[in-house]
Amino acid sequence: MSYGRGFRRDSDGTSGRSRADASTAVPGKRTLTEALSVDADATAAPARSHSSSGGGASITETDHDGLPGDTATAETRMAATVPRAQGNTGGGTEAKTDAQPGGKAGAPAAGAGETHAVPDIGVLEFETDGDTVGGSIAFTGAAGRGGTVDAGDFGTTSTTYPALTNVKITKGTGAFTVSADFAMKVEWQVLSGTGPRGQVNIASDSDPALTKTNYTTAASDLTPNMSNTGGKPPRTKFWAQDLTEIHEKFHADERIKYGKLGVTEAVKWLTTQTASDEAGVRSLLGQARDKIIAYVRSKMVNPGKEERAYADGAPKYKARADAIKKKGDAGGYP
Repeated sequence: MSYGRGFRRDSDGTSGRSRADASTAVPGKRTLTEALSVDADATAAPARSHSSSGGGASITETDHDGLPGDTATAETRMAATVPRAQGNTGGGTEAKTDAQPGGKAGAPAAGAGETHAVPDIGVLEFETDGDTVGGSIAFTGAAGRGGTVDAGDFGTTSTTYPALTNVKITKGTGAFTVSADFAMKVEWQVLSGTGPRGQVNIASDSDPALTKTNYTTAASDLTPNMSNTGGKPPRTKFWAQDLTEIHEKFHADERIKYGKLGVTEAVKWLTTQTASDEAGVRSLLGQARDKIIAYVRSKMVNPGKEERAYADGAPKYKARADAIKKKGDAGGYP
């Protein structure tokens, strides 16, 4: 079972019934008996019940382990005696009907010693309980050379966001335990030899392409511009393939780092959720995968991702540019 694939460059409950009816009345009093129902958890928890007594009527709660379509209710009758309002206590004639909602006449008013049924009180309400979800998502990340370079680029880093694989869901008492794998793949690739606009590769200050007439341009092209994207070198005529490889590997390593952190955050979120059944757990796992990807994307945005990568490579570019200029100024090139 798997949950989606992406590519990126750079509680069942039973119905409760509420009803009110009358029991034996006492002259001058009214007695109200109300039937209440409790929830049923139709997930795979064992049926269980308990009773409590003291401080009032005995209450029994029942959790029902049933198949779809099953219902379960536990009813408790509550007897209460309500004092009759003081008013016309003798001799006179009382109205013999009670008003229903909307002003309509209802059942005749109860006289002394009489018991009348009255309309239901309240509305039908549903509550659903779910089991907690816990477990783990195992992260593996692989970064390596591969893929292609986009047109106009010196190098390109591509990320494949995988499906959740090896998914296992275990139903326990009051909890689902899950496990899954998230194997993220990142590939980076760099041009070989010549840059996207014909730039000449300079591998070191001893590169044979350097001469006394071009070394100043080469040094300038490889000098990081600290006011541009954290230290981006101009590279108008010359570039450095090996330093570009380091730049793309930096992107790849960051994506792996944030993928691992994204899994940690997604698992934290997952353990705050509840589900009623396996389908609910599967839905949560899909959302967890989305959260992993969203986390990585939230970190790998421009200009921040490029500023970090160029800042990382700036010292290496500067060292090469300085070495070229120093050697050229000393007449070291033909």
